Amino acid sequence: MARERQRLQYIPHDVKHISHKHFEVTRLNDSPNGNFKLEISNIDLDDYDFPLDAELSVIIKQGSENLRTQEIGNVRKPEKDAFEVDFENKVGRITCRINVTPKDETIFIGISDWRHPTHANNVGIFEIRDEDLGDMVWNFEIPTDNSAKPALILNNRIPDIRDLVFQENILLQGSILPTVLKMGIEHILFNGNGFEGVEEEGSWQALWWQFAADRMDDVHEILDSEDKEEKLAWCLELVKKFTDHQQYHQLILESLNIEEDDE
Repeated sequence: MARERQRLQYIPHDVKHISHKHFEVTRLNDSPNGNFKLEISNIDLDDYDFPLDAELSVIIKQGSENLRTQEIGNVRKPEKDAFEVDFENKVGRITCRINVTPKDETIFIGISDWRHPTHANNVGIFEIRDEDLGDMVWNFEIPTDNSAKPALILNNRIPDIRDLVFQENILLQGSILPTVLKMGIEHILFNGNGFEGVEEEGSWQALWWQFAADRMDDVHEILDSEDKEEKLAWCLELVKKFTDHQQYHQLILESLNIEEDDE
């Protein structure tokens, strides 16, 4: 079983940096009391030439507060046990970092950048592609085939653009993802006669509509509405619920080192 580490450690200037593509962090549950279960998986460190008996650990924090340093085996045999972290009464983005230390030593020889956990229930309502978009940062594409998913297209001329959007730059993420959600839902609401495909099994519209139904109580009522302004307001409320859940406002302030005025 994964164990919590208590000893102090430090980072030398020549530490090896581990790419996000060499491990996964998954949040396995939702919890109103702030206790979350996390799992580290798909750890692949073959490219880094670490000693096989070097110890692995993961630091989990919310906002700027370190909450736990968890031992997860060694390079030869990473542990796969999920573990719980108490985030009660904490505010901020949940992030994790993989660390590698020589056996029984305290100096880091490998670390990753901080990474936000992926939720296990993430249904993936759009696909992500990298293309040359010139000077555009991103684009959103609605498929003509209802069985295909809409696509968020990121400019591959920007190095590590996926990590920037989904792991590192909360301002960029908070600008793109709510806009993508709004564009997709508005397409469903107003394309053709409206609501095309929401009852078609296997369609992207049905997938997105289920995403909306999981967050809004009045999806059946809005189906019957013929009021354009009511539909637009409903769509905006859905996007607000999504952004509230993601805590974009608070996270962006934290990323800019701005304290919110309570007055």
